[in-house]
Amino acid sequence: MDKNNKKPEYWSKSTLLSRGWTEKTIDELLPPPKLKDNPHYKCASPMQLWEQKVVKQKERTKKFKESAEKKAKRRESSLKAVATKTENTMSLLDTFSLEVERVSIEELREWTLNAKWNWYMDTEQYERADSVDFADEETILRWEINFIRHNLSNYDEELDKLYGKVGKDIVYSKYRSQLMERIFEVYPELKVKCNEVDNNTDVKDITA
Repeated sequence: MDKNNKKPEYWSKSTLLSRGWTEKTIDELLPPPKLKDNPHYKCASPMQLWEQKVVKQKERTKKFKESAEKKAKRRESSLKAVATKTENTMSLLDTFSLEVERVSIEELREWTLNAKWNWYMDTEQYERADSVDFADEETILRWEINFIRHNLSNYDEELDKLYGKVGKDIVYSKYRSQLMERIFEVYPELKVKCNEVDNNTDVKDITA
């Protein structure tokens, strides 16, 4: 095919933005886009497309280069800020309490079942409340671990410190794992029960 008759190729706005364009430079430097029906969603707004040849020409202009450089610097600054905030959040992990109160296994089961029954009653889930006494061992084990976490440790108080923090999901995951290890140290019976309930059941499934 003659190069002069080659079919023009186009880029979408998302591609332009990834190349350093901004909404402002698109409006100022490029001609109106070619509109094309969205091939994936017929009811969606038409796709906006710009000819690659025209885009590349404009990318060689001084105005685009200056704008792209400013955008890159803003992004770099933003990434540094996020990294700093994440690091600050991560530092909280060393301050979180891993203290777990020990009670007898008999008390733990009694308190756990009572708490579960009361919660179902308070939330008007009466049929589920009636079924508490007939729960299987795996379910009770999961309830017991949750009871320890929320009532016999500082779990909830520590998580409150993560509210609105950048990187909180990473810290939450690490803290949860550390606390679970501590719970199994204080209550080794529960770790044994995790294996007794079902050899095919992953401890992570029970403690989730």
